[in-house]
Parts: sequence; structure tokens; C-alpha cells
Amino acid sequence: MKRMILVLLSSVLLVGAASSLLADEEKASAKKPSTKQATEKDSSPSAAKKTAKSVAKTEKSSGGRLPPFFASLVDAEQREKIYEAQEKYRDKIAALRKQIEALEAQQMSEMEAVLTASQRKELQSLREANEPAKEESGKSKKAAAKKKSEKSE
Repeated sequence: MKRMILVLLSSVLLVGAASSLLADEEKASAKKPSTKQATEKDSSPSAAKKTAKSVAKTEKSSGGRLPPFFASLVDAEQREKIYEAQEKYRDKIAALRKQIEALEAQQMSEMEAVLTASQRKELQSLREANEPAKEESGKSKKAAAKKKSEKSE
């Protein structure tokens, strides 16, 4: 049941995303002059700095991050469109994640209901014993991410 719901949610999300992105790209290309056109008008070094700053500022303000391997492939205009797409779907994806979490909690509750009282106690003990390992894993992941961000700067 869970797998079927996840497949359906994924399908709806992908189909909606693809059609919306196509529609947005058509609207955006009809309305806005491209960043390349704006840059061609003013090709001074200060214009290049402004463009780079605006891209960095947009990334920070929108909270967007490029997907893996995109950074070396896309130009400033494409970055902007990617950030817009991320912003557009952020709330929808968050809502779906909450639904999935609720379904997973409901599923876990039903699975735990199958267990006997002694099995539930043992399950609780196993979970509590695993807590320190989870905390250590989280700390090591954070440390690795911090090292990676320091290297990229």
C-alpha cells in the first residue's frame, strides 16, 4: 500500500513538474529579455561582477542549490530558472513529505500493533540502544559537510 502511494505521488509530482516547467519556460522566455542580451549591452568588467553578484545573491535569497553536476553546465539565466522552479515546488514537496511522514507513522503504528507486549518492550530497548549510534552518525555527517564547504570556499 505504501509503495503504491509513493509511486502515485512520485508520478503526479513528476508529471506536474514537467508540464509546469515547460509552461513556465515559455512564459519566461516571452516576457523577459535574456541575461545574455542584458550582458551583451554592457560588456564591461563591472557588469560581469554585477551579474556574478546577482547570481550569488539570488542563490542565497532563494535558498536554492543547484542539483549535483549542474553548476559547471548552466549559465546565469538557467540558474535563475532552476531557482525559480525550486521555489515553485518547495511548498508542494514539503506538503507531500509531511503526508508521507504521516502515512509512515500510521504504518509503523499498525505494524507495532501486531507485536506482543514483550516484543514491543524489546523493540523499545533496541531503539534506545541505537540512539547513541544515530547521534554519532549525525555528528560525523555534519563534520564531513563542514569540511566539504570549507574546501569549496
